[in-house]
Amino acid sequence: MGGNFNLKGVVKMVLLILILAVVLVILAVAQGKEVTSVDNKTKISDSSVLGIIYTLVLAAILAVFVGVTLNTFYPAPEYPDYESLEVNYNEKGQPATEQDRLNEKANMEKSEEISKKHQKAYQAWQVNASIIIFLAASFLVAVGLFMSGRMAILPNGILLGGFFTLLYGVGLGLSSQSRYAVFFVTTASLVVIVAAGYLKFVRPEKASGSSA
Repeated sequence: MGGNFNLKGVVKMVLLILILAVVLVILAVAQGKEVTSVDNKTKISDSSVLGIIYTLVLAAILAVFVGVTLNTFYPAPEYPDYESLEVNYNEKGQPATEQDRLNEKANMEKSEEISKKHQKAYQAWQVNASIIIFLAASFLVAVGLFMSGRMAILPNGILLGGFFTLLYGVGLGLSSQSRYAVFFVTTASLVVIVAAGYLKFVRPEKASGSSA
């Protein structure tokens, strides 16, 4: 997200996600529900059309929710307002007097100083925000892995939402132009993704293979 929180942009994104979800649900209903019968109860499976739709929608909304929460409680620093000295210009667009020329120079120096301070503060915010988002993404991945196998569909959506959030954190880390932040976020993301893949796919196969 940019330097200022764009509420209209987030609202549009959520509306687009909801519209897409409605369209996909209508198409899924038109094609017929793919379900499995468990104890004479109709249950939507992870691989069914509705299950996949719900997983993607939940993941996207979780990532948006993390971004909205971050900008609500830890917003990006705004560009500060400052009072500039009055400068009068002549017909040629140049300072009318020597004092006006000095005021113009002082305004330019002050603007450059404030711009540098804001850029430094914004880059620091990007580093901190990327770390916060990484922690939130790790939490979502951990919750998804913990719930995996205990219930259907929901864990997949939470796990995928953690991965989407992780991509957001990596993007912020890269845009911060801090090599340490980039290294930390990318390394930590790699560890989380590899660990999640092992716990989600590799370990269950080893457990089933040993029990066979």
